[in-house]
Amino acid sequence: MRIAPLLAGLLLVGCGEDPRVADVLALEGDAVAGEALYAGNCVVCHAADGSGASGPAIDHEHSQERCVTAMLNGPFSMPSFADLEDQELADLLAHLIELGIAAP
Repeated sequence: MRIAPLLAGLLLVGCGEDPRVADVLALEGDAVAGEALYAGNCVVCHAADGSGASGPAIDHEHSQERCVTAMLNGPFSMPSFADLEDQELADLLAHLIELGIAAP
């Protein structure tokens, strides 16, 4: 049964243990720069508005912490974007806020 990987993924997204999460949340993001990052890294799977393309739709109104944790850890089949700089992650988060995916 595939319940164990699913639960592990849910715990990973919800735990926020990565110390980088707080570092990213402390930065002011640039939504325009984040839109470019989203276009280059996320659109192919999630579509421009987050409604889903080759990957799943992104539910709206996630906490900012949960969004950053997901970007860093790549839950389920999503790749990790931990190789991005903290400022790039903050920029991407700012764009997700504009899309309504991350809570303001």
